[in-house]
Amino acid sequence: MPAFIFGPHSLDRVYERLNLNYLEIQELFDQNKVVPIGEEDRGKIVQYLFYSIPDQACFILVYNVKDNFVITVKPDH
Repeated sequence: MPAFIFGPHSLDRVYERLNLNYLEIQELFDQNKVVPIGEEDRGKIVQYLFYSIPDQACFILVYNVKDNFVITVKPDH
């Protein structure tokens, strides 16, 4: 998967909610350690579930496929 574009909002959410940085999240995707769990708008927006070992929690990354842009990262609960 190509490198994501993290905008200001999604970067703020990463640093606010996780003990991983955005490069470590990208690495999880590169290593196929994520699971697609849903899509919206005919597949243009995809949600991926991943586990953060430092946080001992699952998170959802919401991704705009067309623009290669991370919309947000949020807890799985």
